[in-house]
Amino acid sequence: MWRNTLHFNLGVAREDIGALQSALAAYERCIELAPDDADAHYKAARLHQEVGHFQNALRHFDAFWSSTVHNAKWVAARSSGHQPF
Repeated sequence: MWRNTLHFNLGVAREDIGALQSALAAYERCIELAPDDADAHYKAARLHQEVGHFQNALRHFDAFWSSTVHNAKWVAARSSGHQPF
């Protein structure tokens, strides 16, 4: 569990400094370790979309939205005015 979190946080840090390809690699590794990590799928989808990898973006967005538990948290956070990520 902690290993996928480590890679997720590494992806966030790399994204913050503009290292998008490196951030994508970290999110993809997180997903390899925890295939149901909806947050990592969302982050990967956004970055794939940003760099023009639209098929990969769709695959990750689909994985994100198929998580009904996460979807409920997402909707609750958005409706209360908070940015979930």
